[in-house]
Amino acid sequence: FAQRLWYGSGFSLGLSGSNGTSAISLGLSPMVGYKIVEPWSVGPRVSLNYTHFRARLFNNQIATANPISWAVGLFSRFKVTGNFFAHVEYELAEDAFVQVDTRDILVFRRQHGNTFVGAGYNSGGRTGSEIMLLFNITPPLEERLSPFELRFGFTRNF
Repeated sequence: FAQRLWYGSGFSLGLSGSNGTSAISLGLSPMVGYKIVEPWSVGPRVSLNYTHFRARLFNNQIATANPISWAVGLFSRFKVTGNFFAHVEYELAEDAFVQVDTRDILVFRRQHGNTFVGAGYNSGGRTGSEIMLLFNITPPLEERLSPFELRFGFTRNF
């Protein structure tokens, strides 16, 4: 069983600021794959994203919020040729959104499902790095962001 397992993780860092607000975001997304047969593997993936949000309010006071967004999902990967692979994934996600009011910072949450399809490249070897481009075929109806997601990460025994 252990010889068929591989491990991976992605990392994220985000910085932004505008009009008296600033945000620092850190994320981690570990996953474990099980090789059913050599080119095909399946497994779980989780994602946690912490954001420290700071804003100067109407009365010149400083307010902060520290929301955490998360996602859990299942993926399937198939090594197409060489180091290229196809990837499909379904995840349940809860996103945290921040809105600045005149007197406080408000945090809203929304749960939704995402279905990603795409492809990637893994540098190979015992320890490798990867990049993949995914397309969300089931974005939330009110979503205004791009349905494309670019992921970077590291793998072990892929």
